[in-house]
Order: sequence, then C-alpha cells, then structure tokens
Amino acid sequence: MSNDIAISVQNLTKIYKLYDTPLDRLKESVNPFGKKYHKDFYALNDVSFEIKKGETVGIIGKNGSGKSTLLKIITGVLTPTSGNVTVNGKISALLELGAGFNPELTGIENIYFNGTLMGYTREEMDARLDDILSFADIGTFVNQPVKSYSSGMFVRLAFSVATIVEPQILIVDEALSVGDVFFQQKCYRKLEDLRDKGVSILFVTHGMGDVVQFCQRALLLNDNRVEYFGKSPEAVKRYLLVQQHERLANYVDNVSQTFIHPDGEGDTNDVTFYWPHVSQFSDITKVDVVSNGIACCSGVALCNENGVATKLFYQGSTLSIFCEFMLNEAIEIPIGGFIIKNERNVVVHGKNLLHYDNLVLPEYVPQGEWVRIRFDVVLDIAPGEYTIDMGLSALSKKDYDDRLYSHPSNTQAKTLRLCHLSAVGGFTVVQKPLQDGHSASLHAGICNMPGNAGTTVHRKGNYVRLPEETRTQMPTILHVTHWKAGSQWIKKILKEAVPDLYVDSKLGIAHFLNEPIGEGMVYPTVYVTKEQFESVKLPVLWRRFVIIRDLRDTLISGYFSLKVSHGVLSSTIANYRDNLVSMSLEEGLIYLIDEWLYLSANIQKSWLDAGEDLIRYEDLLKDDVAILQKVLIEKCLLSVKPELLEQVIIKNRFEKLTGGRKIGVEDITAHERKGVAGDWQNYFTPKVKEYFKLKYGELLLETGYENKNDW
Repeated sequence: MSNDIAISVQNLTKIYKLYDTPLDRLKESVNPFGKKYHKDFYALNDVSFEIKKGETVGIIGKNGSGKSTLLKIITGVLTPTSGNVTVNGKISALLELGAGFNPELTGIENIYFNGTLMGYTREEMDARLDDILSFADIGTFVNQPVKSYSSGMFVRLAFSVATIVEPQILIVDEALSVGDVFFQQKCYRKLEDLRDKGVSILFVTHGMGDVVQFCQRALLLNDNRVEYFGKSPEAVKRYLLVQQHERLANYVDNVSQTFIHPDGEGDTNDVTFYWPHVSQFSDITKVDVVSNGIACCSGVALCNENGVATKLFYQGSTLSIFCEFMLNEAIEIPIGGFIIKNERNVVVHGKNLLHYDNLVLPEYVPQGEWVRIRFDVVLDIAPGEYTIDMGLSALSKKDYDDRLYSHPSNTQAKTLRLCHLSAVGGFTVVQKPLQDGHSASLHAGICNMPGNAGTTVHRKGNYVRLPEETRTQMPTILHVTHWKAGSQWIKKILKEAVPDLYVDSKLGIAHFLNEPIGEGMVYPTVYVTKEQFESVKLPVLWRRFVIIRDLRDTLISGYFSLKVSHGVLSSTIANYRDNLVSMSLEEGLIYLIDEWLYLSANIQKSWLDAGEDLIRYEDLLKDDVAILQKVLIEKCLLSVKPELLEQVIIKNRFEKLTGGRKIGVEDITAHERKGVAGDWQNYFTPKVKEYFKLKYGELLLETGYENKNDW
C-alpha cells in the first residue's frame, strides 16, 4: 500500500448466517452431511476503496446499507468474511452511543480507560486531561458514573476523548446528531482543525448538507455494495436518486392512468414570460449531470434584468435564471428548482416552484415536450463568487393538491428527482458603486435578511404615546373552532382574503398558545377551550368567532382523516393511524369516541357554557357568503371589500377545491372527503349509536343538533 494511503479496503465482504429458529442452528452444527439450514445475508458485498491521508470522506446510504458494519470492520470491532482492510495510522473512533465506555465507571475513569485502549500511558493522558474536560464542558458530572449521563453529555465526553488524543484517523458514526446545536458547531470547528493538521476523517451521517460542505469525497453504499465513490456533491445527488427508485417506477407506470388529457395534449398553462435568445444560453455539455433518463436539460441561461447573459452583478440587482428540460417520459406536476452556493460550497439560497404560493403549475406534461422555467432572484448577498445547481423533479397531482395540508418535509419526501446539474453556471457579485460619495453596502454576512430598525433616546419616567392614526385600526381576529369543523376551508378563505395579515397555523396551536399575538393580524384554526383562550395575552383590540359541527359528523370525518387522508405530522397521528388500520369500522369509531372525540367535545362544551354565539358548520354549507360576510366584516371588522370576500368564498367551495367533484361524492383519500351534513347516518351501527349517546348525548342536545335523545 502506498505511503499516502490511510485506509485501503479491497474486496471486503461480510456475511451473516440467518436461521429461522434456534433449532435450525443446532441442526446445521450436528448434521453429518453438512446440510445448510441458514440463509446468507450480505451486510457488505465486495466493497473496495482507498482513502488518502488527510482526506475527509463521507459514507452515505440508506439504513441497512452496511455503513456501520464497514466502520466496525475498519476499527477491528468486527472481522470480515472475506477481503482485506489495511490501516496506516492510529485510529480513534466514535461509533454508536456507548461504544468503548464502561457505564459503571465515572467520566474521569472512562477517559483513562479509553486512553489505555488506544495505547496511551497514564502520564500521556494526564497531559491531555484538562483539554478533554474543557472541551466536553460537563462540569462535576465528570466524577459521576456515565450511566447517569444524558445522551448529550455522553457524546460531549466521547467526542472530546476521540479528538483530543491526536489520532491519525478519526471515524465518526452519526454521533454528532445527538448534541445540541452549539456543541455541534464546536465539533465541526474541531473537525476542521484536525483536517487542516492532516488527519484522515471518515464521516457517517444522514445530513447530506454536512457531506457536501465538509467532505471532499463520499462513498455511497446501496444494497450493501459500492454504488459510487467520488466527489461528495455527486455522491449526494446519486444517493437522492437511489432513495426513490421504487417510487419512481410506480410513478411512471401510473402517470398515464391517473391523468389523461384528450388527444394526449399537455397542459400549456396559458402562461407566457420572456425567454432569451438561444445565443444567451451557456454551454452545458461538460456540466456534471445526474439523471434517471426521464428528463434531460437542454439549456440554462443566467441573465440580468434586461435578459442579457452576464456573469457580473451588483449587490441588490436581479438575476434571472432560465432553464429548459426535455421530457423522455410523461410526468405530472413539474417542479424546477435551484441552489446558489458560495466559494466554500455553502448553500446561500435555494428555492423551487413549490415555494411560490400564487404560481399555477402545469398538471401534466406529455413525453417529448419541453418544460421551461424562470426564476428571478434579488441578489441581496455578500460580494463574492457563486455557482448555481439546477434540477427538475416531479410530483403527483394528488400529492400536489395535498401539500397545503401536509408538512413540507412530507411533500419533499414524495417529490421524485428527475435531473440534477451541478455548478451549471457561475457568477460574481460586486459591491454597488459609490453613490454621492457614500458606500452602498447593503449588509454584512453571507445574505441579507429584510427587516426594520429604529432608535430613540429614552429618559426614565417619560412615556410617549403613539398618535391614534399610527395604530392598527383593524382588530386582531381569531377563528376559534375544533377539529373537523371546516377549519381548513375557513383557513383558505382567510388566507386568500387577507394574505398580508394572515398568520399560518402550527402544530399544537403554537401560533396562538406559544407566540406573541400580533395586532391587527388574523389567526385561523385556534383549537382551544374558553379557559385556554383566556390564558393568552391578547392585543387591546380583538374579535373572535367560534364555529362548531355536529359531533357525530366530526367523528366520521375524523375517522377517515386519521386513518387515511391526514398527513402524519406527529407521533400522535401516527399512533391513531396504527390503531385504526387494525380495527373494523365499528371498533374504530368506538375507539375514537374514547380517545379522540373528547378534544372537540371539550371545546364545544366550554364555549357553550360561556354563552358564546356559536356558528354552525352546517349553516355555513347552506349560506356561506351571507354568514361569513356578516361574521367577518360586520362583527370582526375584517379589512376586505364584501365583493372580494364573496369571490374568495365562491372560489373555495367544495366543487372548486376538488376539481369538479360534486358535493356528496366521497373520496376518502382527499381532505375534502364529502362536503355534506348528516353523513354519520351512513356509518353509525346500533352499537356505535348507543355508545355515542352514553358519552355525548347530552352535549348533542345542548348544542341543538337534536331535540331529544331517542334519535
């Protein structure tokens, strides 16, 4: 092995024998004819690569691809079935949490214990002890047994020992994901320092941004083999494509079945925008491209505000990015995107078409068509040199429609990557020329973050009251409701009617319970009781309106939502879904009566007891425009013209939101499932009905949905 090689792995294979039962293991061991009762599982299969001294290499791949097994073989924890591993240098490894530490020993004792394992004398560890303790910063806990440590404290100590003993090769296996953000920053600074000193670093992580920014090369494992070994950005792109192979095959098969245009024509979208002359486009023949063959890039242009290709921009000027992709297969929603990186490969900014709320995207693009994409970006970034990555992905029509009700990470996971171009173009940003003798610098740091500022001289005891005309005139408006009472419908109406005043809802009602309430803002979907409402500090001027729904229909809507259509945004929803899929309809409804419906019932009861003027969801279905205009404009003083509000309400009616599906036509996979009142009658069995009466029959009478309890 060459002297400049730190680690050499040649034809490495690790096989585990899997037995169906312990008895099969015994049978195989005593069988006189050598009969096999096991199945071979390849944790690693013919893996080969070399890492140079002073090089930082990331190891990436899906769970179960062999990353941890590879590290354990390199460090000597496991022995390979076949192949060779040659290590040239002293290794320090930070494997899974707990490896190499005795839980019964104190932190101090474990420091010396690990030093002994790595071949250091006690005197050598004495010289390093202060640095280790200073970096770990766990205080007096260092004198306590490590079994009493939190995971964060443990990783602090383990990382400190692994790095300060001056290894020649450092191996880190996802351990940094445990620490807090400040310690992670501290660790990365330490890793950069070790790298500058020539230490070889093997880095396993699921954070692709860390791989691109920190690693020079990366090893991609897939199906326990080497899929790719080379530049880290390229490895990451291939990893993202590997992750979606099975979904991609299903997507291509289903596109033509799920969305059929007459005569095979695509959706041109009737949107036109300026497109540069072919002379303004760059030569991309030598650009690194990763594609699955469904789409290929046919042109990229980086232009100024006049549509002229250029590589020089002033701070604050506008960069127009033009990109064209040809499709070799039909797709549904095309999602173009870009990433801007600085000279240190740090992502400064990135966007895709899903980030633009008012953009209407084509619903279908047939094979052989071109997708043209334009982005206009204001370059509020620091002077320097930058590169751009471009890419095209696709999303199914259903997932695109569901994105408003799903967490962005869920939508991202469903996006299929088709084509990615690395460093497809570059440009330079320079400071604006002097204006009237003054510097025109916009900000410090990598990018500009818009905001406001002010200053005053404060004298103790003085209080200056703002003039009446400068204070917000519209009150803060709060939409109080419970689950499955048309909250997403009202939310859409409010967002479109007053987008500048709208405050988006958050998990756990955090936008209301955990954050300051803004003056003159509009808060949708506040799922709280009267007691919870009164626990929050509100502005001087505010209005609320409370919407309820028949609890029986709430139950049915909640059942299909939790079981089928709702995005899994939390472990609570995941738990509901896991239970419901294993139950019959009757069992599931009774389960939700006990475990879920009380949340909405408590909200109804609290506002009913307080004498609140409650708005029925069922009445809104019959006369949405008249009721909402009266509530929002007359009662709550919403700053919007009645004509505009009416247009928004009509635009967000059931048939409009569902693409023409009639009210009463059911789709259990959609958030807008059926859009009718009284649907519970189609699902309640006698057993469910009697149990519901027992639990919530009185509340049904109090809210006026029934006159007597013999319904």
